[in-house]
Amino acid sequence: MDTVFIDCHPHQSLSKQPGIFSLSNIIYGRETVPLEPCTLGIHPWYIDTDWEAQIAGLTQEASSSQVLAIGECGLDKVCSSSWAIQVAAFESQIQLAQQLNKPLILHTVRSFHETLALLKVHAQSIKVLFHGFQKNEQLAQTLLDQGYYLSLGAAILSGSKDTLLKNIPLDRILFETDDKSISIIDIYTYFCSVRGVSLAEVKTQIQQNFKTIFKYSIL
Repeated sequence: MDTVFIDCHPHQSLSKQPGIFSLSNIIYGRETVPLEPCTLGIHPWYIDTDWEAQIAGLTQEASSSQVLAIGECGLDKVCSSSWAIQVAAFESQIQLAQQLNKPLILHTVRSFHETLALLKVHAQSIKVLFHGFQKNEQLAQTLLDQGYYLSLGAAILSGSKDTLLKNIPLDRILFETDDKSISIIDIYTYFCSVRGVSLAEVKTQIQQNFKTIFKYSIL
């Protein structure tokens, strides 16, 4: 099977590159939904006080076939958005993902406990991907035990997550560049060097993971 490098969460506006598939991350209300596959959500940094109107608009646009997932969305205790509104908007987006049977892409800052509590109540039958995961192995295992997926990015290149990389199940990860000016190929290559597996094996597995999560075949 022919395989490509998959960047599941880029923010940079990148021109198409041969051999790389980028799943555009679109922030509702700030960016236009493209014709190609993307994700769409209300980021906690950009929630309006009239968040219900945002949810109504998101609901309309998210039903499009090119929108493969809801997000990024979630909770962030560092940003200035009202906590109560963040929780309400996040609950609504979980429910929307359930309604549309699409996966969730999560932004979680200092709020894993609250996020897991809400997911337990509202997200019973959808795939959940924690983007930009850079926490410890204990938290990673907690998320994996719940059946969730982790997306790894530039943070792994520092070497501080090597133990995690050596042990995380290959069928539960994706890779991303997020807002960093790096190549997704560098992330794949570093992971392979630490894990001691071939690039071909990892590319094949990541492509299968992508299909499992997003119900979308790239090739």
